[in-house]
Amino acid sequence: MEDEGPAPPMEQGLESSNWKFRKGAYEELQSRIKNISPPDPLFHQYAEKLSVFLKDSNAAALDSAVNLCLTFISKIEVSQNQILTDHVSHICEGLIEKGFAGKQSTKNAAMECFVELGGSGLGNEAMEVLFKVGFAHKLPKITLPSVEVCLQALKVYGPKSFKPAPILKAMKPLFD
Repeated sequence: MEDEGPAPPMEQGLESSNWKFRKGAYEELQSRIKNISPPDPLFHQYAEKLSVFLKDSNAAALDSAVNLCLTFISKIEVSQNQILTDHVSHICEGLIEKGFAGKQSTKNAAMECFVELGGSGLGNEAMEVLFKVGFAHKLPKITLPSVEVCLQALKVYGPKSFKPAPILKAMKPLFD
C-alpha cells in the first residue's frame, strides 16, 4: 500500500480527491461543531456546503458526511433555524438520494437528520422535499425509508412539527 502522506488541513481535506482525507475532514468538522453553539460563524460558513458533502461518492466518507449533517442539525435550535432555511431543500435532496441509498448506518443517520429537522422547526420544509424526491423515486430502497421517516418524525415530534394531512395526501399515490 502506498503511503498517502500526512492529512492536509481541514479546508483542503474537505475538497480533496482522496476519500480518506475527506472522511477525516468531515470528522474534524463534526468535532468542531460539537464544541460550539450557533450563531458561531462556523455554522454559516458550512451550512451551504453540507449539500455538497452529502453527495460524496465514497460510502465511508458519505457516512461521515451524514453524521456531520446530523450533528449540525442537532445543534441548531428553532430560534436559529434561519442558518439552514436557505439550504434545507438541497440538504434533504442529498440525504434522500445518497443517504437513503447508502449502507445501513448511513441510512439510519440520514433518517435521523429528517427527524431532527422537525426539532429545528424545518420539518414541513423537509417533508415537502421528501414528498417530491423520496416518494416519487423509482428505487424502492429510497421510497421505503422515505415512508419510514414520516412515521418516525410523527412519533418523535408529533403534528406540530410535521403536519399529518400533507403526509397522508403524499402517500396516497404509493398505494395506487
